[in-house]
Amino acid sequence: MSAAVAERGERGSSRPLLATSAADFARLASAVFVPLEVDTTERVTFRARIEHRSSEQVGISHIHATRHVVEHGAPSTASGGAVKFGLQLGGTCAVEQDGRTAVLEPGDMVVYDTDRPYRLEFPEEARLLVLMLPGTGLELPRGAVSSVTATRLPGDEGVGALAADFLGGLSDRMHVLAGRSAARLGRSAVDLVGAVLTERAEDAGGDDDAGGHEALRAAARTFAEDHLADPRLGPPMIAAHLFLSVRRLHEVFQGEERTLSAWIRHRRLEQCRRALLDPAHADRPVSRIGAAWGFPDAAHFSRSFKQEFGLSPAQFRARARG
Repeated sequence: MSAAVAERGERGSSRPLLATSAADFARLASAVFVPLEVDTTERVTFRARIEHRSSEQVGISHIHATRHVVEHGAPSTASGGAVKFGLQLGGTCAVEQDGRTAVLEPGDMVVYDTDRPYRLEFPEEARLLVLMLPGTGLELPRGAVSSVTATRLPGDEGVGALAADFLGGLSDRMHVLAGRSAARLGRSAVDLVGAVLTERAEDAGGDDDAGGHEALRAAARTFAEDHLADPRLGPPMIAAHLFLSVRRLHEVFQGEERTLSAWIRHRRLEQCRRALLDPAHADRPVSRIGAAWGFPDAAHFSRSFKQEFGLSPAQFRARARG
């Protein structure tokens, strides 16, 4: 690791990272982001600078460089973990991914996924702000992200205008991204990016986009499966996780055999049924099994279980034991 990268520490660089060749810039950028290749026609006059800060939610980098091309190849395995969101601050850039190309002018934004190849071409000196977002931080369905990669996201209208103003302000004040403020501002940046991408995905797909709805349903169910034991689990919690309104989330589940709330109840009761059949839980009180899977009220648990399976939990366990 170069001395310049080593200066970053865990919370981001205290000094800008400087490069005077494409090879140096590739090494520095790869340490900050993902493995990258950099090429330039400016062999002698090439200059690049990265000012980087990071928090638990996001890495934020302000980049200023002369003409160059960046390429990221396909990783050997998909990590599902990193999405990059860029705001063009100066100059122009062409971003290629998934068979699409977005040409960005100052104020435009773009998203691209590090699990797949991408290419960025800067035909002139340029400045940009790049957010490195772990998948668990962005909290959007991968299908929703894939539908808008390498797509120009204008920063002069709707939620995009709010995001561009906020992120542009950060680029001029990177020094404020330290200590406790870094976590708060990082979370705000992630929330704004999520809002921009959700708005764009919904506009692109429309209410009749079956593929988009299926991706959202899958993401909602995955989150619910991971939080079935949490008594707070319900549409409001899931909608907040996916950056959707509760109304929009219910619309996504229209036409399904079960509403989202009914599906959560069904999955919880399935887990309770399995626990009642498991010899390892033979001595565990029925009420504790229900509470462990989101039914803190024993009477409500018993009624719900009987409605689902035709027997009370106690009757079901007794019959299973023979």
